[in-house]
Amino acid sequence: MPDEDQRQASEPAATKTQRDPRPRRNPIIRGVIALLWLASVTLLLALLAAFVFPLELDADSRVYHRAAWVAFMVRTFSLHAAGVLGAMALLALTLRAPRLTLAAFASALIGAGLAGVSPFPGAGRAVTADNAGVTNTTEGASAAESETRSQSGAPEFTLMTANLWAGLGNVAPTLEAIDLYQPDIILLQEYTTRQHARLAEALAAEYPYAIAEPREDFSGQGVYSRFPLRLESGRLIGPRGIAPLDSAKWERQLCCVATIAGREVVVQNIHLPTAPMGRQLLALHHQQVRQIRAWIAEEPRPVVMGGDFNCTPMSAEAGAIRAADLTDAHRAVGTGLGTTWGHSVAWPGFRIDHVYTRGLTPLACAVGPDIGSDHRPVIVRVRLDAAPATGN
Repeated sequence: MPDEDQRQASEPAATKTQRDPRPRRNPIIRGVIALLWLASVTLLLALLAAFVFPLELDADSRVYHRAAWVAFMVRTFSLHAAGVLGAMALLALTLRAPRLTLAAFASALIGAGLAGVSPFPGAGRAVTADNAGVTNTTEGASAAESETRSQSGAPEFTLMTANLWAGLGNVAPTLEAIDLYQPDIILLQEYTTRQHARLAEALAAEYPYAIAEPREDFSGQGVYSRFPLRLESGRLIGPRGIAPLDSAKWERQLCCVATIAGREVVVQNIHLPTAPMGRQLLALHHQQVRQIRAWIAEEPRPVVMGGDFNCTPMSAEAGAIRAADLTDAHRAVGTGLGTTWGHSVAWPGFRIDHVYTRGLTPLACAVGPDIGSDHRPVIVRVRLDAAPATGN
């Protein structure tokens, strides 16, 4: 019998090609695929770990807060991580690595799901210049009676929240946005004495009720209203924005009560500590979230709470706020990502300015135009729910 070499030499070329193994990839391409596998698996595991990490608002351990800060940051960038995983899937597809393509694409979908991305818009109508403000008031009506009413007779009003950035000198774009949307209540953060000198005069006629605590740093706040307004002190205590760590210097978050259609509505202006700046500020952030939850549990009146929360909706901290019987207006009726900060830092940016309600139904929510600040305003239209029945 012919030996093996003779037999192979006598076989047709096509048969030999079928028996030969697949050609080996270029070493560089193999290295790139290996790195993509490592990166995609690492990103997915980091996302899963961050979203299962337990939130303990009363924890005082440094080790816990270091780990919590890492989880906070991973969750903050979860949408960006999903985008990176999607790009990896496309790259793997061009490299003809089908298993890596499927794995990276599945990881991107998981990341997008964890980030709360939905292909479906909110159920409400978008806030526009036509439906944002008071549209059916009677001539000569008082400020307390100027709220728009739905067909059912329930009062509606528009709230605008805006972080003015302590370094913002030109407030003309802010006034233009106010004129465009005609909000009934305005919440301002990082409100300086320089801004107050201009806005207080410009808004006095339209907004006769105002409570302002301007500061030279990032902790100033102001509330302007068409409805009667009073300060209700001592409700939430804690730092505002980029705050001192000395608890003796903590300042009150500006809490007001507006009288709307004869009912009291608590209007809470919020500027939570900048948790991304480190574990100490994250610990203060947790204390504030714990206070919000305790306060809401004891507050019987309708509440609208807006401002700069310095956390994204996918954070555990925002989840804890929503779990306290509060409705995120953008999640309820907004559309799109609702980005309010960080377009130039990490596109598409982050939604860290929120409006939460309880006892009020969000009808519309939108992100306003560029006002020169590093934040964009949020405009929300709400309807006051019927008062609960009381026993005799």
